[in-house]
Amino acid sequence: MFDKIQYWLSKGLMTNDKHDTVVVRSYLNKCHHNIENIQGMFVGAIFTIHVWNSHVEKYT
Repeated sequence: MFDKIQYWLSKGLMTNDKHDTVVVRSYLNKCHHNIENIQGMFVGAIFTIHVWNSHVEKYT
């Protein structure tokens, strides 16, 4: 699971393609449904913060 997230992070942060973001979100939604525990939410939160920070840096 972590490998996939790292892959999507690198792929998503290298492109401005909105489709990538949608794919990442749907993948995270699947993860969230599959892993309904604290670890899953923790990973999701870190991922969201990371993506948010990168977007803020890009557009400000």
